[in-house]
Amino acid sequence: MQAELLEIPTPLVKQLGNWNPDTQEDRYSTKLPLKALRVMAGHSSEQGQFFLPRSAVEVPDVLSKKIFTFIEGMKV
Repeated sequence: MQAELLEIPTPLVKQLGNWNPDTQEDRYSTKLPLKALRVMAGHSSEQGQFFLPRSAVEVPDVLSKKIFTFIEGMKV
């Protein structure tokens, strides 16, 4: 499964593990088309290339202080 997540081509995974093709696909494969899933989610087709717009949002200090009120009382 780790090899699939790294998007190592299936023939190489089978060769690497010396798998019986049926056993590898039936028992160890995630059976998820990772590249297709990534593209359908709106990301680049390249492995490791993605952008989460919500991660770039700057939260105002006023809002942070309302949510994390326990931090204001902590002494450093």
